[in-house]
Amino acid sequence: TVADYLAYAHATIAISDGVKALLDDALADYTAREERLRSSQLDCALAMLNQQPLIMTLPDELANIIAQRHRLIAKPLPIVLPALQYSLCWHSRCQTDNAQQWLRQQLSSAAAKLLNQPK
Repeated sequence: TVADYLAYAHATIAISDGVKALLDDALADYTAREERLRSSQLDCALAMLNQQPLIMTLPDELANIIAQRHRLIAKPLPIVLPALQYSLCWHSRCQTDNAQQWLRQQLSSAAAKLLNQPK
């Protein structure tokens, strides 16, 4: 339940305020969650788990991978979040560069697999 989710301390893994705002907006009608750690590095939160229990909100596939690798429990989020949009950006001078095209294709394929979406 949302109450159970909010009862524990949280670690926020985000490289920008956008991800945190997305979660905070979805929880706006509830009691504020206790954010004990905020980092752009997932490893920081994983290291903290040895000291104290934390809830990390991650994309489904990533949560399942991390749970399996670190013997953690992954559960569905008790609220609905809007889908995130992901984009690749590059300078126009790189548009026709073969190596850049290959790299963008590799990144798109890898991300699509993690997100369970068609390319």
